[in-house]
Amino acid sequence: MKTTLISWTLLFAAAFAFQTATAQEEKKEKKKESVEAVTRPSDVGDASLDGFKNSAFDNYGSSARMSNDLDAATVELSRLEKIDPKERKKDEVDAIKSRLAASGKEALRQQKETADLLESSKGMPAAAKNISPKTKVIKATKNTNASVKALNNAKINTDNNIKRIEEMNKRAAAL
Repeated sequence: MKTTLISWTLLFAAAFAFQTATAQEEKKEKKKESVEAVTRPSDVGDASLDGFKNSAFDNYGSSARMSNDLDAATVELSRLEKIDPKERKKDEVDAIKSRLAASGKEALRQQKETADLLESSKGMPAAAKNISPKTKVIKATKNTNASVKALNNAKINTDNNIKRIEEMNKRAAAL
């Protein structure tokens, strides 16, 4: 009886540990695919740090706008898919294909710009620590951290946008 109880307890503990590990992996994967909103901080008064911050947040904003544009394109594509092929207007199909082609080019441009900005971000913490007057170091460091977070979010957005565009192009080709 004791052996059975111990066996059941071990089996239950193993199942619970497996379920917890699986749930944590799913949570990590969802977090990887979604982004947290980041707000643009005010300028710190240093041209290089403020320029980097503005470029990072402009890039982040562009990737978020593209996500919204792709949401609208998805709705339009779904609408076209529901229409009888004989009744679809060729110019509407051509318009969505053209829109997706332009979005694809823009997403690749954003991907490169994001990568370049992330590369240049490596020297920003040192620049933030060396800002003068020293009373601005904390704000400069916070701005730099927020900028890098915005760039990481832009990278996630852009990668997701590219995947969506590829999937939507396949659907549009079938029209």
